[in-house]
Amino acid sequence: MPADAKRSLIEPRHERLSLRRQCELVGLARSSLYYQPRGVSEEKLPLMRLIDEQYTRTPFYGIRRMTAWLKVQGHEVNHKRVTRLMETMGLETIYPKPRTSQPSPDHRVYPYLLRNVAILSPNQVWSTDITYIRISRGFVYLVAVLDWYSRYVLSWEVSVSLDVGFCMEALDRALEKGRPAIFNSDQGCQFTSQPFTERLLSRDIRIRMDGRGRALDNVFVERLWRTVKQEEVYLKATEYSTWFDLFIPGLDASNAPIPLGGTSNHFRTSQLREMGAWDPYNVTEDADLGVRLFKAGGKTAVIDSTTYEEANSEIYNWIRQRSRWVKGYIQTYLVHMRHPLKLIREIGLYQFISFNLVIGGTFFGFLVNPIFWLLTTLWFLTHWGFIQQLFPAPIFYIGSIGLYLGNFAFMYTNVAGCMRRGYYDMVKYALISPLYWALMSVGAWKGFLQLFYRPSYWEKTKHGLYRDEIKTEPSSGLAELL
Repeated sequence: MPADAKRSLIEPRHERLSLRRQCELVGLARSSLYYQPRGVSEEKLPLMRLIDEQYTRTPFYGIRRMTAWLKVQGHEVNHKRVTRLMETMGLETIYPKPRTSQPSPDHRVYPYLLRNVAILSPNQVWSTDITYIRISRGFVYLVAVLDWYSRYVLSWEVSVSLDVGFCMEALDRALEKGRPAIFNSDQGCQFTSQPFTERLLSRDIRIRMDGRGRALDNVFVERLWRTVKQEEVYLKATEYSTWFDLFIPGLDASNAPIPLGGTSNHFRTSQLREMGAWDPYNVTEDADLGVRLFKAGGKTAVIDSTTYEEANSEIYNWIRQRSRWVKGYIQTYLVHMRHPLKLIREIGLYQFISFNLVIGGTFFGFLVNPIFWLLTTLWFLTHWGFIQQLFPAPIFYIGSIGLYLGNFAFMYTNVAGCMRRGYYDMVKYALISPLYWALMSVGAWKGFLQLFYRPSYWEKTKHGLYRDEIKTEPSSGLAELL
């Protein structure tokens, strides 16, 4: 019986039983009888308010991450105190709990019979599994169906919930391409559910399931998740986190021209028409429009929201997309720099410098990087004297400072972008982000050369790459890129 219920049985003015005797009879300590609960102290209220506000923004923050965030805000707290406060407020972290692959008690579990079985042909064994990818406000779940022999991904689907529906959609799309002899999965309730198993049994497909606690029974799909999450999603997301969470808000805060693009743009239609809308000959028309809006006295503000779209994960498709962006930046720079003094008068000296660094510096850096990389490589291989003459001591030291500090700043902003979004497990991938510079230089030179013979050619970015119907043609060589 709870202590409150026991206290309600005590009668302080009982004629025959003393308080001590009554406490003995109901099993209540006398100290509990006299205890008066205290309200929340004034010291705790600000902390609880901060925790509540941050939990609303990031419900996936655990105790340690919430503690670290409070320390950044200047509050000296430990994880024990944060635990007590969150329990008092009834806040529970949203995250995939342990043993998420639990079957329903009413579902049949099939044995795993593939140990030491040789996989000799396609469609002998298919396999499936579910993983999650953290986004800024929760999780998105991904299911895939894979052929064991060829490692070919037959289908995949995404969902914001763990119902069986998106698993059935992935299964149906895979069965349109063929029929396996054996279908293997874990013991998750999605795969042990009656609709899922009946769909397989109706096609005369034998069902096998992993043993509990045996991730290696489904190692091929687990390796696929590592490729998708660590090499594609997490690595590429650092770039967008830096751009949209740090760089663009920084331009907004400093009242500088903002090159639009890469996300959802919202306009007042009447003002957009007055500006002449988009330049049809500029292949990065939104960057040009952002500068023209600023010159006309307009204001571009950043809305605290996120546009979710498919990441461009195909290499040549990505290079084509970046070549178009860089070519458009060059076009925008050349158009607005035709009369530099007039531009200074229109937007101001500070904004003029920002325009040259953001628009001009972006493509200029990508174009000159390969030249300096080549000279550096030749110096270490040949020690040619003319290279040393090109870089006397002052220039050499300035360049060295730019090399180390520039790359540090680039990595630091990518790390800060991940931290800003709460993607702490992506920080290690942000540290290798300088590797992006090589691919960006390839795209920049592709766009720069196109400027002379196809200035308004639109390198169309293929979307929907996750659909099997949309194929990207195989390509290789510099001629294919150009």
